[in-house]
Amino acid sequence: MRQERIVFMGTPEISKVYLQSLIDHQYNIIATYTQPPRKQGRGMLIKKSPVHTLSLEHNIPVYHPKNFKSFESIDELKKLKPDLVVIMGYGLLLPKSILQIPLHGCISHINASRDGALAGEGRPRCCGGRLAGEVVGADGLRRRA
Repeated sequence: MRQERIVFMGTPEISKVYLQSLIDHQYNIIATYTQPPRKQGRGMLIKKSPVHTLSLEHNIPVYHPKNFKSFESIDELKKLKPDLVVIMGYGLLLPKSILQIPLHGCISHINASRDGALAGEGRPRCCGGRLAGEVVGADGLRRRA
């Protein structure tokens, strides 16, 4: 298993695919963050997100804060001491205080589309608006991923 301490943040089915790939390639996923279980479907039954379900199958701790405005949720992530955070369709805007926690920064807006026109803003970008393929360190410097 690789030694980097990675936190994965995602919610929808496509996020589950990326998380599974990291697991298959033996990355050290120390925790996942996902949206809290919500009522869904005709019966309005409470259902966990695909990322939540996959994480439990692989004994990965799951966190689902309502937001990152409280000191408790920020401290929770700090205590994990992540080297890197990978974000794919998490569903919450992350404050700068969260983006600065990982030792090697974070990677966000992974684009599953092969057509650049379908990529929202265009090219995928990392946290802080940098181009994909760059990692933003806690010091604010860009590094090639």
